[in-house]
Amino acid sequence: MTTGPVLITGASSGVGAATARALAPSGRHLWLLARRTSELESVATDVRAAGGSASVVTCDLRDDNSIDAALATVAADPPGVVVANAGLSIARRVLRQLDRPHDMERSIRVNYLGHTRLILGLLPAMLDRGDGRIVAVTTVGARIATPGWSSYAASKGAFDIWLRSIRPELAPHGIGVSIVELALVRTAMSEPTYGDNPAGAMSPERAAAKVVRAIETGRRLQSPGWARAGAILTAVAPSTGPAWVGRLSLRRRR
Repeated sequence: MTTGPVLITGASSGVGAATARALAPSGRHLWLLARRTSELESVATDVRAAGGSASVVTCDLRDDNSIDAALATVAADPPGVVVANAGLSIARRVLRQLDRPHDMERSIRVNYLGHTRLILGLLPAMLDRGDGRIVAVTTVGARIATPGWSSYAASKGAFDIWLRSIRPELAPHGIGVSIVELALVRTAMSEPTYGDNPAGAMSPERAAAKVVRAIETGRRLQSPGWARAGAILTAVAPSTGPAWVGRLSLRRRR
């Protein structure tokens, strides 16, 4: 298992916070990154109460200067594992986006560009050590075209293909890349679209267990079997496949 601290983006709530709490007994130092300092401090308190060690770094992945400042902070104890979890979710049909090109810009900034800038800044320390792991929390929507989620899925899809492309380049240097594709998770991010208790949604704790498993085992991909089947369906039937998935998605909303 990769050694060194664990850096978690989006650690103030949801899957990121649950991952931090799950890792508390591991003895690893945790770098907790997010925009909301008070929420980060609360998670850090929970980690310490469970016997763990955590430091808070306020960071906005939409802001290059904020990312660079975060990189300078964690350089004192560079992470051996990066959990790229933060995300911006936008559910909006394209005909309601005709005057909203900023939907795409905001999504790509957080879900792709912010994380790639952060990871590129962390890789030199991993290369020097000859050891490291990137664990990316993405979405089954990166595999399956789903109407209403084009901005979110496209930005996550860009991150997904970037990770898959750099994986063989980093492997000879002892750096692994794991992708955890999640279906619907019951979080504050999903609540505006699906309500506070959507049918079939997993808990943040269950999602966090998948992230921890990727850290501990180095497994390259965790994805539901039905998502892989759905990806095949959308590839074989590019017109009807996404429409079918879209109807299924709408049924799960409250």
